[in-house]
Parts: sequence; C-alpha cells; structure tokens
Amino acid sequence: MEEIGANRKEMGTIVNPAELFYGELNKKVDLQGRISLPSRYKERFKGGLVLQRGYDRCINIWPPSEFGDYARQVAALPTNISKERRQRRNVFSSSFDADMDRQGRVLIPSRLREYAHIDEEVVIAGMGSYLELWSRDEWELEREAIEADSSRIAEQGENYR
Repeated sequence: MEEIGANRKEMGTIVNPAELFYGELNKKVDLQGRISLPSRYKERFKGGLVLQRGYDRCINIWPPSEFGDYARQVAALPTNISKERRQRRNVFSSSFDADMDRQGRVLIPSRLREYAHIDEEVVIAGMGSYLELWSRDEWELEREAIEADSSRIAEQGENYR
C-alpha cells in the first residue's frame, strides 16, 4: 500500500505540503492498544493530538490546531436546536487528548477502539487536514463502496475536480 504523504493542490492554490495528509498505510495495534504513527509526522503531532470518533466507524486523528479550527465551528452551533446539540455532543464527548511516546506510539482509548471495531490490523487513511484510523476489515468495505461510487461522486462534486 502507498504510504501516507503530505501534498495537495486545493482549488487552484498550492497548499503547504507539510500541512496535509493523503494515502493509506497498514499498521498493527499492540497489546496495550497503541499504534505507531509514521515518523514523518512526529513533528506535526509534537504538541499532542486529538482522537475523535469519526462518522463512519473510524477514529479521526487531528493535529491540535486543525481540531481547534473544527471544534470552533461546532461550538458555534446553536444550542436551541436539538440536532445541533446532538452534533456538539457527538463531537465533544467523543474527543480525547493524546500524546505520542518516544517511539511515536499513541494509546487509542478502548471506547474508541470498540466503536471502530479495531483489533490488531488497522489502516491509517489521509483526509487532508487529519488522519482516519480504520479496522482493516471496515476499511476494505469502505474502499469497495468508494470504488463502486467514485464516478457518480465525481460527477456530482463541482468543488473538487
């Protein structure tokens, strides 16, 4: 599998390559529930990281600054609308601060591992401003769905050709 890189062209503007994540990488979870992040990202996560329950049975891995931008948008949602309150709960109650150890490993909370069906084999997938952590089996299903729908998705998307 291709290793995750960090380069992208966005809407005609070249983005700093060190700021974006793409590709996919196979990893293993150790007995303590830790994964090793690629060494090229140690500097990016030097100040810690935020682990968050993703929408599709995966775990989002955010650099703190990127999560902060996202969290401010969510925090601005009105509290007088029930679906907006639920979104705020979904984001903030499922987010955990984490740090890498000296070997670049991150402990994934058991609650998040259970949610994402993560056991031993995982895939780290780039999502531009953050990474997703998937169980290998769940990722294979997601990738099949993406491949089956890629033409239709591209035809409907006007903002990312």
